[in-house]
Amino acid sequence: MIKVCKFGGSSVATKEGYFRLKQIIEADEERKAIIVSAPGKRFSGDEKITDLLYYAFSVIGDKGAYSETADKIIARFSVLADFVGFRRIKKEVEKFFLRDGLFTDEKTFVSRGEYFSAKIVAEYLNGDFLDSKDCLIFDYNGKLNFAETKVRLKKLINPNKLTVIPGFYGGFFGGQINLLFRGASDYSGACIAAALGAREYENFTDVDGIFEADPKIYEKARVVPFLTFYELSELSASGAKVLEEHTMQPLVFSCIPLVVKNTFSEEEGTRVEKTRRAFTGKPIGITGKKGLIVFFVALTSNVEEAKTIRGISSFLAEKSISTEVFFVRRKAAIFVVKKEKIDKCFFPSDGIADRSEENFDKRLCFIEKQISRLYGVAVVCHVGACSVSVVGECPEPTRARAVSRPNESNVRPIFSQSVEKYSSVLYESFEKNGSEVICAHYSEDDNVLDFYLKCNDLNEAVRAACSVVFG
Repeated sequence: MIKVCKFGGSSVATKEGYFRLKQIIEADEERKAIIVSAPGKRFSGDEKITDLLYYAFSVIGDKGAYSETADKIIARFSVLADFVGFRRIKKEVEKFFLRDGLFTDEKTFVSRGEYFSAKIVAEYLNGDFLDSKDCLIFDYNGKLNFAETKVRLKKLINPNKLTVIPGFYGGFFGGQINLLFRGASDYSGACIAAALGAREYENFTDVDGIFEADPKIYEKARVVPFLTFYELSELSASGAKVLEEHTMQPLVFSCIPLVVKNTFSEEEGTRVEKTRRAFTGKPIGITGKKGLIVFFVALTSNVEEAKTIRGISSFLAEKSISTEVFFVRRKAAIFVVKKEKIDKCFFPSDGIADRSEENFDKRLCFIEKQISRLYGVAVVCHVGACSVSVVGECPEPTRARAVSRPNESNVRPIFSQSVEKYSSVLYESFEKNGSEVICAHYSEDDNVLDFYLKCNDLNEAVRAACSVVFG
């Protein structure tokens, strides 16, 4: 079996990155399929090639602006081509950006970042180049055609030789390029790993793995050596800047392990698999999210609880306001939504057709009044809320439960201690930090303890939680 490796923009931006990439590939003969991004930033303040490509295409009509940007792109690729000794690619790059690219579509234009990057890396590694438009195939609705992708990869890849494939784009059946979302080289690699039935998918980047908290916020944060895909998705849903959920789907479906490593380090990184073999009884991560609105809906004795909750959920859905979290505690239903969902909604039939920030209060007031009028309940709204989430190892799913106050008893153990103890200590920590705790919620299904706060600095709140939990 082979291993599929993906190297991010920082790994293919410099000569040093190329040198490390080659060392990594030569260290393991199973590493046969390589997916690469376009060259990223070489230093702080530098520009990514993909950003330059998007800008260049937008100013094609402005000869001066386009020429200046095209020269930057050509120069970046020329440095790498000279290092590899691939002079022919320099002419191909110049020909595209000075002539052919002026008459192509945006998708083809922007995809040349990964295209030329993969060609240069293939030359450097003495491997085969395979254009992803010929092997990563999508239906015209944008959905990956896994069966066709699998057939083409099996046909086009020589399992005994190294193959380098561009990330970020694929192709339709007619041969046209399908440009994916930003950061989609991770997804490209995952799809190719799944289609090839790889032993594992290694994602090489510029960090040592997945951390228990953002190291820029909490300096003592350590790399988490093992996660399940479900735990990783919980970290992502709680606000952690980890892999896109799109990336995980093909790996989960095909039961292929993911390893996140640093190109420039010998650290083992983080291994992600479908199931957990052993439990340590410790939290795996803390993360935060801002820009939330918390709706408190009072469920008095004269209200049919289930019917009211279903009605409010339907009302929000009709207005295209999806809820982040919903739970019930002590005769109150709590709905948490992103502020951006309110920003995007408008109600022309009710005289609110303007999505401007100035009309935000009017839109929010309309929602509160409508819920109160339709269902006969009192609504209290907390705007500008944020969340701090403590994510634990995920056991077998059970059920969800709300924690109303930190001293509430009759709660199930979480991590190495109890929900009661963790929530008590964290509650005190947030108060000392100057944050106001709106409410807390513990989900047994997900093994996640969420605090919803009003705070001036989310990073400070996350740092306070990390100090309590991780020490």
